[in-house]
Amino acid sequence: MLNYLQKYHPTFSKEKLEAQKIHKSIFKETPYKKENIINAISLLRAELKKYLIWKYQDNFPFKKDMIMLQLFKKYNLKPQFDHHLKSMSQEVDNEKLNIWTPLKKMRIEHESYFDPKQEQLIMKDTSLLNAIKNLDEFYILFPS
Repeated sequence: MLNYLQKYHPTFSKEKLEAQKIHKSIFKETPYKKENIINAISLLRAELKKYLIWKYQDNFPFKKDMIMLQLFKKYNLKPQFDHHLKSMSQEVDNEKLNIWTPLKKMRIEHESYFDPKQEQLIMKDTSLLNAIKNLDEFYILFPS
């Protein structure tokens, strides 16, 4: 890994790349072990992958919002779920109408229709009617 960094950043000071120096700056007074450096680099790579995947989602804000909504549902964070769902709904309402707008609205209504804290389905007529309306709008806008 250190050789890789030196290859792609040749102006980077080679003395900063010495494994012992890196080990000392991270692990302080712990005696040098190559395994510590390897594990630290491995953890860094894993975090970098997570970051890159999450950053990629910036290109798809609705999808990113849906992931966040699913996480709130998974961890039973009902107030955060409700707040995020309301925020998503407002964002979609404010965006310029396109073919995906009704589908986004329908997805939001779907999430609203199924309460994440209830084991039984709570019938919300307005939510169901809005979902049907949004599906109809999608088919009207969908090019044939």
